[in-house]
Amino acid sequence: MISGYFVSGRHHSIEQRNEQRSNCHFDSSLPHVLIDTCCRYEVYSGTGRIPDDVARHLYRVAAGLESELLGAGLESELLGENAILGQVRKSYLEAAARFPLGSSLNRLFQGAIHTGKRVRSETGISSGAMSCGELTVELMKRSGFPFRRSTVAVIGVNALTSSILRFLRDEGAERFYLSNRHYDKAESAAREFGGTAVDFAGRKEILPKADACIVAARAPHYLVGPGDLPQDGHRILIFDLSVPRNVDPAVGSVKGVRLLDLEDIEKAAAENEKSREQAAVKAESIIEDELLKLRKWEEHSPQAA
Repeated sequence: MISGYFVSGRHHSIEQRNEQRSNCHFDSSLPHVLIDTCCRYEVYSGTGRIPDDVARHLYRVAAGLESELLGAGLESELLGENAILGQVRKSYLEAAARFPLGSSLNRLFQGAIHTGKRVRSETGISSGAMSCGELTVELMKRSGFPFRRSTVAVIGVNALTSSILRFLRDEGAERFYLSNRHYDKAESAAREFGGTAVDFAGRKEILPKADACIVAARAPHYLVGPGDLPQDGHRILIFDLSVPRNVDPAVGSVKGVRLLDLEDIEKAAAENEKSREQAAVKAESIIEDELLKLRKWEEHSPQAA
């Protein structure tokens, strides 16, 4: 039987999400599909029958009805984010290249990906959607951040921070410090976005020079603490987009510092989703139709018994 283990941010704090990730124990040498993002951790494994709750959950994730950072984005904190369905697909393809997944897992994920695509094309849910990167920059705009005359530090170079850098550049930002555990990635990003690469060991030295700092390194510990920041009231806007947290929450009490995290991003996204609630009704109908097709496949597939 197919099993699923799900950890997401919709009903859990960042600390609770991290604890639940730590409590997930499975044999990684056996066939499985792992979806691992900053707000979601899901493991699908096994063979044979696909329980209704597992199938419905994944289909809703792919359609965005159950997700924070996945799918087409109906009730998700990141409503309609276009990049996320690609993460579901990427997780599936990586697993399929590594393991013989079996007919049930293959059919489950192929059906879910098809459902996510169908929801997008038939409901228009992606119209006006905002990704995590867009929402980060949107919150900066709401705070009156002066992009053109400010310096932005980025700790952790990855797909998320690269997207943020593109949006920042679109807003007129030009001065960037980029730090990453692997220095070559920081250098590559510096060439692409016109910033300055900084050795990971020297990441704290750029904080006094920055007007904003985006941290998304996904390290298992804090990378920035209260003692790393100027104590003279230097104004800096800090985003901790990591799970577990990479910025000590006590940083928010330092004079001049405004600290935002993924929960703030999710609140902003919840406002964004209200404008597309009507698409949810049609999406639910599409999901039911695709689940019916899955059940018919099971009826005629001996391997799914």
